[in-house]
Amino acid sequence: MHNYSIEEIALPESLDLLAELKAHINSNNGSAEDAQLSQFLDTACELFEHETDGMVILSTTFKQYFPCWQKCFQLARGKVSDIANVTYYDENDQEQEFTSWLGDATGIPGLVLMTDCNFPALSTMPRPIAIEFTAGWLSVEYLPADVKVAILQLAAHLYSNRESHTDEKLEELPMGFRRVCDKYKTGLGGI
Repeated sequence: MHNYSIEEIALPESLDLLAELKAHINSNNGSAEDAQLSQFLDTACELFEHETDGMVILSTTFKQYFPCWQKCFQLARGKVSDIANVTYYDENDQEQEFTSWLGDATGIPGLVLMTDCNFPALSTMPRPIAIEFTAGWLSVEYLPADVKVAILQLAAHLYSNRESHTDEKLEELPMGFRRVCDKYKTGLGGI
């Protein structure tokens, strides 16, 4: 069980792979299926992030909340590209910024190390400490080729298996998708 909660506070731009997906599935339906194909791409991205235990596809800003001070905080999404700030609610329920910390985004998980362990008193709220950070690849152009292919494979698979009833045998997730997810697995599921 985790002792933190996390929220997205700045959503990423959309994954603009629609034209590539249409070419991948040999679609000649114009824009008639664009909305559905976009949903399949979004779902493929969400499944990638889930299967990798939090490897974020496109640059997204998060706020992660903690119940108490600790010497080192682990950030539950990867790969962290920026750690913006550490804030907390004091005993008067006023939000304050804590400035005595160092961020380490060189590995997964990203770490926030407290350099001054004379921590101020906290509010009685359940999670009074918040760390704001950004994780994910900067844009589609920076996505590794294997991640892009895995997303396209899964979206194409969802498109091919979209019927609830069929005479054809439905297939499980593409093997290539699972292998790419295994390669990028963060290990963050346990923190």
